[in-house]
Formats: sequence, C-alpha cells, structure tokens
Amino acid sequence: MQMKRLSDIGFDFNPHGINGNKSHKERWESRLQALKEYKARKGDFTLNEREDPKMYHIILNIRKAYKAREKGAKNGLTDERIAQLEEIGFDFTRRKAPTVRDVPRSWEERFQQLLQFKEEFGHCQVPLNYGGVLGDWVRRQRMFYRKLMAGEPSPLTHEKALRLSSVGFCFE
Repeated sequence: MQMKRLSDIGFDFNPHGINGNKSHKERWESRLQALKEYKARKGDFTLNEREDPKMYHIILNIRKAYKAREKGAKNGLTDERIAQLEEIGFDFTRRKAPTVRDVPRSWEERFQQLLQFKEEFGHCQVPLNYGGVLGDWVRRQRMFYRKLMAGEPSPLTHEKALRLSSVGFCFE
C-alpha cells in the first residue's frame, strides 16, 4: 500500500534507470506522450475506468497529486509539469463528463477567457475560485511571471507576459 501511494505521487524508486528500468523523467515523458495521444483521439480527458483502465489511473493520479499539491504537499507534479499538462488542455479538477465541451484547452484559449472576464467585470483580478480553471490559470501566470523575472525557467514567455500586461493584467 505504501509503495503504491509513493508511486501515485511520482516517487522515483529508480532515479538513474538502473537495471534497465525507466527513470522518473522517462516515465513522465512517456505518460505525457500517452496523454497527448489520448487527447488527439478523444478530444478531452473524460473517461471511465472500463474504457481505458491505464489512462484512467494516470489521469486520476495526476488529479490527486494536483489536489495534494494545492494543500501544500510536495510531489512529482512540478510547476513545469503542470504547465506541460495545461498546454495540452488537461483539466485538473474535472471528475465527471462535462455537459458542454467549451473548456479552454490552451494558453491562448485561457487568455481569451480572461479577456471575456475583463469585458464582463472591467478588470483582470480573477478570483481563484472563479470558473474553476480560469482562477487557477491566473494564479499560475503570476507564479510563472515571478520565476521569469528571477531568471528561473518558466513556461511564461516574455511575449505572453507582455500580452497579459497589455490588457491590464496585474502580476502582483
């Protein structure tokens, strides 16, 4: 049970790929590729366990790790990995199949959603709990901006930061 729990949160039992096993990084890249292929086939990440048990558990474990990370737990789901998942439209909170298929799936679509929010409310100060994904996306853009300004690796490019600034987005 403990081994499974450690594995679920991304613990690397074999960090250097000893004995021909994949390293943690290789496993992550393999899972990310599988997620991309699944999304290309199905269009989103909603499925039931019987449909594709392996993919179902990958998605479930990512969502569990994300939820644990939000509560302060440290695990293998890094900011970089969250950004990679976000870029392919991964929904960290979805549990049931949506009734509509209008969930933004890329940075650009989330940016457009931010513009719609600004048009409706007159500002870009999106509450964390607003609309599920948008509030969290805004929080991550601020976090990525701090990394960018500190010279650390960040999925937020200078161009994206300029676009956000140009519409009145506040990074503080």
